[in-house]
Amino acid sequence: MEVSFSLTPTTPLTEHAKIVAQAEACGFDLAWCPDQGFMRDPFASIAYTAALTKIPLGLAVVNPFSRHPLQIARAIGTLADLRKEGVILGVGAGELLRMRRKMGAPEAPLIDTLRASILAMRALLAGEEVSIDHPVFKLDKVRLEFKPTAQVPLYIASTSFDAFALAGEIADGVIIGDIADPEVIRNIVRTVQESAVKAGRDPKAIKIVAWVSTLLTDSQEETYELLRLPVVGRAVSNAARKTREALQVPEEVIGEIKRSLQNGDKQISKSVVSDRLVDAMTLVGTAESVTRRSLALRDAGVDVLGCRMPVALANRYPFEQNLRKISETIIPALKSGSSR
Repeated sequence: MEVSFSLTPTTPLTEHAKIVAQAEACGFDLAWCPDQGFMRDPFASIAYTAALTKIPLGLAVVNPFSRHPLQIARAIGTLADLRKEGVILGVGAGELLRMRRKMGAPEAPLIDTLRASILAMRALLAGEEVSIDHPVFKLDKVRLEFKPTAQVPLYIASTSFDAFALAGEIADGVIIGDIADPEVIRNIVRTVQESAVKAGRDPKAIKIVAWVSTLLTDSQEETYELLRLPVVGRAVSNAARKTREALQVPEEVIGEIKRSLQNGDKQISKSVVSDRLVDAMTLVGTAESVTRRSLALRDAGVDVLGCRMPVALANRYPFEQNLRKISETIIPALKSGSSR
């Protein structure tokens, strides 16, 4: 099982790259940079980091609503020139309220848009000419005026079972957002693999990434309170209905969470966002407990643990110290564990 981490560039790029370099030295296999809100640009961040490190880098996730798929392909193809076979592109829905609607981005059904954009970007990156007239984007006999020197794997990032099935059909990997429940992961992996078989693909060739907030702490209850509303509450309220049902979250709970978020509340009662739900959507606790739960995710079918450093906790939680703890405890345990 590989161990990666996600870190939004909330600090100047010199500091951000320094943390990535430290994580590389600590044994992480991959570093992800999200395209989140209107923070520092992830393409620029990856380019700067690629010049200073050798660790594989991933952009997760970008969306085809606020960035034209041609421009995404152009940018990621350029990054592939910097890091031979070491750049991954994750594509998903993006942030509807926080980003897309504030900039007037076009809207259309997610699955159809993901399918069209991924197929278009794959063709562009392969040097092909593309024409498409889609509600979100258009291309009229367009090809990149260069061919990337390395292939770029395309992953789908989502909480939607329909998107997981699409990943099995056309993607190189799937990034499962904010789910740490092994049984739910098994159902998702089954969905991906069944879709792959139906499409005539090798299901084992599709990488499964579990993208979850991973925080090592001896103050578990205190950390739960930090995560309860801004991370877990927001994530479950944005999750697809079938995923919420798999996590056994009643719709009336979703309504309470959304009201709290709209009111700008800082906290929410554990009777609404329970400890059980925090456990189902994050990896929080001592090194021993997080290691045990990470191994359970591996056994459920996860190939890559994506240790997410949640941006909502930036400046409130010591991410560098957390990454160091993960490298000293979780990584050795996962590397020495028996393969599934």
